[in-house]
Amino acid sequence: LADNTDYVKMSDADRARTVLKQAIARFGNEFESHYEASSIAIAKEDYETALQETKTCLAMIDSDNVRYGELLNRKGCLEALLDRKDEAEATFRQVTELTDDYPVAHLMLAELSLEKGDAPAATEELVKYTELSPGDVSQLPVIAELYYGQTKYTEAIAWGQKALEAGCEPDMDLSEAVELILQSG
Repeated sequence: LADNTDYVKMSDADRARTVLKQAIARFGNEFESHYEASSIAIAKEDYETALQETKTCLAMIDSDNVRYGELLNRKGCLEALLDRKDEAEATFRQVTELTDDYPVAHLMLAELSLEKGDAPAATEELVKYTELSPGDVSQLPVIAELYYGQTKYTEAIAWGQKALEAGCEPDMDLSEAVELILQSG
């Protein structure tokens, strides 16, 4: 009762500040509980629940929130795990348009493109991935192989050379491909 009396005696500005503080505290806790529920569901491999909790989190924040990209990327991964490839692709496209903070979205788009048999799109996404993740050289030989498969031999040699310079152990197929290209001209 004393709290209510104090509230009545407050100025409008103080009342507004009090209500705002309560709303922020409640929202923050609610958001965190959904975020935590999503993380727990992922750990339990309950991807459907994790996806729903992630969608709830996304609905609670604006796209300019620092966590939005992370949650959107999580949503794409969950959709891919649930074999919702078209939804996952659309989500990863949103991530790549929103921010460069999640280069793994390009990696996932490359994988989805390969599953559809679209090697040029996969190659493009892997090139973007390597540009955003210069420390990860693991995709260099893959890019070389993809270019070789598209009969883009100049690009295949260039990316194969990058892979060798980075110390990547080329696949037997890649080294054979480079050898064949060099022998042919």
